[in-house]
Amino acid sequence: MKNETNNKPNNKYILPNPSDYIKNGNLLKSIKACQLDAFISLTNKNSVTNISFEDYPNFLVYGIQRSGKSNFIENIIFNILLKSSPLENKLIIIDTKRLEYASFKRIPHLICPIIFDYQKAVIALAKVINIINARYDILSKNNFKDIEKYNSMSDQSNTTKLSKLFIIIDDLVDLVEYSKSEIVEKISVIIQKGRQVGVYTIVATSNISRDLINISFINNFSNRICFRAYSERDSKLLLNKPGAEKLNEYEYYLNSSLNVHDGKYKSYKHDDESINNLINFVSNQKIKIDDAIVLEEPNDYIKTNIEEYDDSLYNDVVDFAISTGKISASLIQRRFRIGFSRAARIIDLLEEKGIIGPQVGSKPREVLIKNNDDILSKDNNDPYEEKNNSNVEQINKNYESSKIILIIIGIIILSIMRYLFYKN
Repeated sequence: MKNETNNKPNNKYILPNPSDYIKNGNLLKSIKACQLDAFISLTNKNSVTNISFEDYPNFLVYGIQRSGKSNFIENIIFNILLKSSPLENKLIIIDTKRLEYASFKRIPHLICPIIFDYQKAVIALAKVINIINARYDILSKNNFKDIEKYNSMSDQSNTTKLSKLFIIIDDLVDLVEYSKSEIVEKISVIIQKGRQVGVYTIVATSNISRDLINISFINNFSNRICFRAYSERDSKLLLNKPGAEKLNEYEYYLNSSLNVHDGKYKSYKHDDESINNLINFVSNQKIKIDDAIVLEEPNDYIKTNIEEYDDSLYNDVVDFAISTGKISASLIQRRFRIGFSRAARIIDLLEEKGIIGPQVGSKPREVLIKNNDDILSKDNNDPYEEKNNSNVEQINKNYESSKIILIIIGIIILSIMRYLFYKN
C-alpha cells in the first residue's frame, strides 16, 4: 500500500499514512490534524472530538454483549497504531474471550503476547505494578513529579524517554470470576498510581452486578463509557441517570470527572480491510522492544482442572437447562448475566456430568435428563462400584463354568475307572 513521502521515520519506524486507512472524511481530517500520539475519538454524525489520555487516564467501558464495547477499544488501538511508534506507546492486551483482539497479535507495540490465560493475566498485572514502582523510583531520583516533565528533560539531555503503557482488559467479569480479590486489588493499584508515570487502563465489562464488582471498585474509574445497559439501574450506576438501557448498537454515553465532553456518541466502525492493512503495515516493520516482559507460570498460579471445578450457579443452570430442554454458553450468559468463559466452563461441567450431550455444530446442546431425580440416579451410580459388581458377576460366571467342567471331567474319569474294573 502506498504511503505519503512526508511520513516521518521514528527511530527507523515509519508512521502509517492515515489517508490509506480511514474512509470517513470527518474522522480522517480530525485525526490528521491531531497532535496527540494516543487518544480517543468521540464521533458523532457530523463531528469528531479527540481527547487525550493525559486528561482521561482510565476508562471503564460497560455494555451488554454486542453493544459495541470491543469496537470502541479496537478504535483506541487503531489510533495508537496510526499515530505512534512502539517506542512511544506500548500495549498489554488481556482478551479472556480469545476472539476479539487476535488480529492484533503481530503488532510491534505489544510488550508481551496477547493474554488469553487467567493465570498469565494475574502475573502480567503484578508485573505492571512493578513497572509503575520502578518508574516512580526513576522520577524520584531525578526530582520529577510526572512523566511529561521527565520526558521533556530527556529531549534536552538526549536520554531515553519513558514510553506510555496501555493496559487493555476485555472482559473484566471473566477475570474477576477467576480471582476476584487479587484482580480487583491489582487493577485498583494500577489505576491509582499509573497516571503520573504514563500507565493507562481501559477495562471493558459486560456485567456490573454487586456480587462481582463492588461500588468502590467502579469509583476508581473517573471516566466511564456506557453502551447499552441491561437495565435502568445499571445506567444510573454508571452515569447517574437513566437512558443507557435504550441505546442502539455502537451508541454510548461518556461520563467523566472533567464533564467537558460528556454526552452521547456513536462509535465509528472501521472496515476489516482497513484494520488488516494497518496491522500488516506496522507489523512488517522490524523494531526491537527492549522492555518486553515474560509471563512465567509459577506453581502458585496453577489453577485446578475442570474435573475439580465447581460453580455456585451450577444447580440453577441445571434447572434452567431442564426447563428449556436445550442449553448453550450464550443462553447461560443471557439468563444469568455472566461472562463467556464462566458460561463455557459450566457447559463443560454439565457435559462431564452427563447432563447434556456433545457439541453438534453451532446448535444448543441437547439436555439428556428430564428432572433432578435423573441426576441423583446418575450420581448414585458409582462407576467404581459398578466395576466391582461387574467383576464379581464375571467371577461367579467363571466359577459356575469351572464347576460344570469339573463335574464332566469327574464323570469321564469315573466311567473310565468302571470300564477298566469290569474289563479286569
